[in-house]
Amino acid sequence: MNDEKYSTDDERMRKKRLQKRRTEEEKYEETQKEEKKRRQKDKILDEEEDEELEEENEYADYSKKGIGEKK
Repeated sequence: MNDEKYSTDDERMRKKRLQKRRTEEEKYEETQKEEKKRRQKDKILDEEEDEELEEENEYADYSKKGIGEKK
């Protein structure tokens, strides 16, 4: 009878460890998903900034050419 008690206690502890492990894995996966979303947003913002800078440079080049032609 004591053996049964110990085995159920062991089983209960094992289940608690497994549950804790699952919870930690879920938190880790959620963190990874959030990090991936953040990186994607950053990448999109960087691309938009690059496009804006490129447009500004093209406009500046065009303006310089226009000024040179008038003189």
